Amino acid sequence: MTLSSRLSQVAPSAAVKELPYDALADFTPITECARTCGLATRDSDVSPAMAMNAPVQVEDLQGEMLLCGLLGKALYAYPERAWLDQLIEQDVFVQAPVGTAQPDITAGLELLQEWSASNRGGLTDPDFEAIVSDHMQLFVGPGKLLAAPWASVYADRDRMVFQSVTNQVRDWYARYGLARAGNYREPEDHVGMEFGFLAHLTGLAIEALESGEARNIGVFLAARREFLSEHMTRWVPRWCREMESHARTQYYRGLARMSRGALQVLDPPGQAAGSR
Repeated sequence: MTLSSRLSQVAPSAAVKELPYDALADFTPITECARTCGLATRDSDVSPAMAMNAPVQVEDLQGEMLLCGLLGKALYAYPERAWLDQLIEQDVFVQAPVGTAQPDITAGLELLQEWSASNRGGLTDPDFEAIVSDHMQLFVGPGKLLAAPWASVYADRDRMVFQSVTNQVRDWYARYGLARAGNYREPEDHVGMEFGFLAHLTGLAIEALESGEARNIGVFLAARREFLSEHMTRWVPRWCREMESHARTQYYRGLARMSRGALQVLDPPGQAAGSR
C-alpha cells in the first residue's frame, strides 16, 4: 500500500479550518488523500481520460501536493493526539509520495519510521507530552523560540515578525486566491502556511490540467518555482537546521529533514537562483 493510499484513510481532522484562509474552506479534494491534509482543488477526482493521457505528470503533481500539504499541517497545527495516532496506525511514513531517492527525504522518513515503530500501540501520555513540549519550545514559547517558524525572523536583524517579507508573502497568497481571515493574527510567512501555499499552487495546476488549460498549468507551476527560489529557499534551509539541531523528538527532527528534502525536490539545485 502506498503512502497516498494510507493517507487516504487518515481522518482530515480540522486542517482546513486551522489554516487561516477563507478560500481553502471552499475547496473540495482532488483525491481522498488530499483531504487528509486539508488542501485540495475545486474539482474532485482526476478524470480517467486525464490520468490516461498524462499519468506520470498527474501522479507527480499529486505526490508533490500531498507532501507539501502534510508538511503544512504537521508544522502549522498544534499537535493533535488523534491525528498523530492515525499517522502511526496507517503506516503513513513507510514511503514518501515523491522524492524517494532524495537523501534528506530518505533520512527524514527513517526518523519518522523509527518514531512510528516506537509508538506502534499508540502514543502514551509521556510520548504525546514530549511532542507538545517540542512544538512549544521550537515554535511557540514562552521564552526564546528554538526554531522560529516565520520568514521575517530570518530576514530581520532584530528577528522581528510582521516585517516587509510578511507583506510580500501576503501579496503572493492574495494573487492566487487565498484571503486572510479577518480576526487571525498569525503572520502569513509561517513555514507551515508556506508549505500549504505550495500545495495550493500545485492543486491549481492539477485543476488546470484536468480542464485542459495547458497555459495555466505553466503559470501555476512557474509561480511555485518563483515562490520557492525567490523566497522559501532563502530562509527555510536555515530554519530546518535550527529545528533539526534543537528538536528533542524524532518526529520533529524527521519533519525538519523532510522539509529540506521537499525544497530540493520542488526546486532542484541549478534550476533556480534561490539561495540555499
